[in-house]
Amino acid sequence: VLSSASLENLANADAATWLDRQLIGDEAASIRDAGFGRAVKGALAQRRQWLLGQGLADERQGETIYRANLLAILRRQELTRVAAQVSGELQLPYAEFGGAGRVEGKYVKRLDLVSGRFAVIARARDFTLVPWRSVLDRSLGKAVSGIVRGNTVDWRLQRQRTPGSP
Repeated sequence: VLSSASLENLANADAATWLDRQLIGDEAASIRDAGFGRAVKGALAQRRQWLLGQGLADERQGETIYRANLLAILRRQELTRVAAQVSGELQLPYAEFGGAGRVEGKYVKRLDLVSGRFAVIARARDFTLVPWRSVLDRSLGKAVSGIVRGNTVDWRLQRQRTPGSP
């Protein structure tokens, strides 16, 4: 599954999408001009126009030039928007994570966003959003820590002590 959002919604999404990765060439693939392939081609053309309208791409001599940090810009826009909603739910301010370093706190929930899945990590005074991994599922509501490197996290999950354990 490339996205939980429909193809129609991806074309105008204020988030990094797999359509963007197709357009900038990170995941270039041949697309048939029939069935779903035709729908993808239409969505790519619509997405290109949306990016031009947002100032995230330019046309020069018939060629589309995408901003070098396009995916990061779109991902950040989505995270900032979603963080405002989560901030209201948790009654905590959002602290943007720098992209590398240590993160610690309580794993509150998983967010399925257009840009990908993210973990909400709450701390005493704030919360942050970091890339989610399936290993976190068993630690919902528990303290976690991890080392973030780009879009991946090496999670260290704390064991729950039971009566009689050392």
